[in-house]
This record gives sequence, C-alpha cells and structure tokens, in this order.
Amino acid sequence: MTRTEMPLAELLRQTATAQLGADASGDAAEQLAAAAADLLTQYGVCSAAPAERYSDGMLDAVLRDAEVFRRVCYAAAEITIPAGGTVCVEAVSRKPHSFDFFGFYNEMVDGYGVMTTESVLTLQNQTARLDTHGLVTIYGQNFEFDGQGSAVPLLADTEYYYLNLTAGFEPS
Repeated sequence: MTRTEMPLAELLRQTATAQLGADASGDAAEQLAAAAADLLTQYGVCSAAPAERYSDGMLDAVLRDAEVFRRVCYAAAEITIPAGGTVCVEAVSRKPHSFDFFGFYNEMVDGYGVMTTESVLTLQNQTARLDTHGLVTIYGQNFEFDGQGSAVPLLADTEYYYLNLTAGFEPS
C-alpha cells in the first residue's frame, strides 16, 4: 500500500478522468471535478451540514451524482426597456425525468424536481406548467397543478418543488 498526498482538486480531477474513461476530454473531466467539488462543499462531508446521502464520504457517489445531475444554466441577452415601459423575458427549460432516488414508489415512477432558492439571480416571477395530454398519473407533488396545461406560480420561499408521475392512467 502506498500513501499519496495531493490537493483535493487534483484528486477530483484524476478520479473524474478515470470515471469518464480514456475518451473523455480534459474539459469534461474538469467540469465533472468542479461539479463534484460543489456537491462536496455544499452537501457532502466538506459542508457544515452534510446531506444524509453524502454523509458517509463515498466519493464515488458524489462523482456519479455530479455526472448525472443536469445543471440549469441561464444565458444573458441585451434588451432595451422603453422609458416608462416594461419588458417580459420568458425562459423555457425542459428537462428529462430523474430516478426515484428515495424509493417511495417503484422503478416506473419518474421524478422531477425544481429548486427555487440559492440562485445568484433574482427571479421575480417563476411559473411551472404541466402538459400531460392525459397520459400520466401523478403520484405526488407540491406544485399544486390542478389541470392540464395550467400554469402555477413558484413561490420564492418554497425551496424545492417535486413531481412524481408515471405513464398511463391510474387503474380503476
């Protein structure tokens, strides 16, 4: 056994490169290492209050989640607001479902989650809309969707919104 000391950033880079494989670009490894560092410092053993999922310090779980999670990115654009006028800028983000990590339901349930806090941007109005075309059954949510295509406001003081659903109709 050999003991090696190195900065955490270098360890994450090396581990990310190994996880992504030989065909991965240096940029991809850097992005994965940075995402893993964020998870470690915000929710892992390097944070003041680690999330239960990461409290055991298993670096492979952090790297796996960092690779799976899709980050929300905002783009900048210049706009001109007329004197005394207002401008509405609409951004649409579509995201594939995630796995039911907590196992509340079963493997047929697709989960969606939205964080509304801890952004560097000040968002004044956020809404969510569910377009199901009647082809899903909702098993749990806190969005308060009440019908097909209805938009609901996302409140700034609600940290996390979730939606669990499955394809098909609920059996009668």
